[in-house]
Amino acid sequence: MPDEQSGLFSDSQDERGRLDSQKDAEPAAAHPLEVSQVFCGSSSYAVRDELQELVRRDLLGPWDGETEQFRPRAQGPRERYLVGMLGPKRAPEPAAKQADQLPETGLGAEGDGEAELPDVFTAQNLGRIWASSMGLSFAVPADVDVLTVTATWGRYAKVETEDEDGKKRHIWAREPESYQHEVRLEGSPADRIPLTGTHPDQPGVLLAVDTRPRDGRRVVELALINAQEEPASNGDTAWLFQAALKVTALDGQAAVFLPIDDPLDDLAAVAGDPEEAHLRLLYRHHRRYASGRNI
Repeated sequence: MPDEQSGLFSDSQDERGRLDSQKDAEPAAAHPLEVSQVFCGSSSYAVRDELQELVRRDLLGPWDGETEQFRPRAQGPRERYLVGMLGPKRAPEPAAKQADQLPETGLGAEGDGEAELPDVFTAQNLGRIWASSMGLSFAVPADVDVLTVTATWGRYAKVETEDEDGKKRHIWAREPESYQHEVRLEGSPADRIPLTGTHPDQPGVLLAVDTRPRDGRRVVELALINAQEEPASNGDTAWLFQAALKVTALDGQAAVFLPIDDPLDDLAAVAGDPEEAHLRLLYRHHRRYASGRNI
């Protein structure tokens, strides 16, 4: 019996010694920064496109998808994004309240000279101006009577959510908006198509269409207008974010748009100047088909 016990004891010691030697033989775990990284193959064009997409999502949005939600206590979308926003009509304020907002001029009766007149501080000078419309202009042949226009934007509102601890919080959430219309180009030269807020007492978002004939073609101007009233609280709810307009032919495929400022059109006018002709030919493969406004 003692021999068996001593044999078991010596066996356990040997096993422990082997484990200790194996542990000493194993290399120490390398620091994460010292581990070599393996990158997938890519091209400079792919890297540029990825960087462009990240910049677009960061400045224009939406960063986290079409139905993104901000974290609790986050500021509104006007603080998050920098471009692509259309503000509502500014709520009128009484004259007395506007006067209270004017900074003091510091004029007094001291001195022998004449007092300087104060500067005129308008609402724009006080930082209360923003764009409420955006659009584009283009040209189509005179026989094109209808186009398809799609207006899209994001609307942000406060929604109630529940966190992991069961507490209810209000966060900003995005709701995508999309409206498609067949726009007639004949008839009235100007048209206003309501997209939201069809009731006269509830102004909403409008699509303005202006057409005029010129040199056998039709020049079309489209504008997305935010005609909503500015609310007293949570003003970001009346703003349009990531506003966009898409225009196609009625079937979505026909090439109905005519180039504007075509470099090949005025080569005859600069034929006597080789340098001007050369400069125009540099852009002969880059025709422009639309001019933007506020974009």
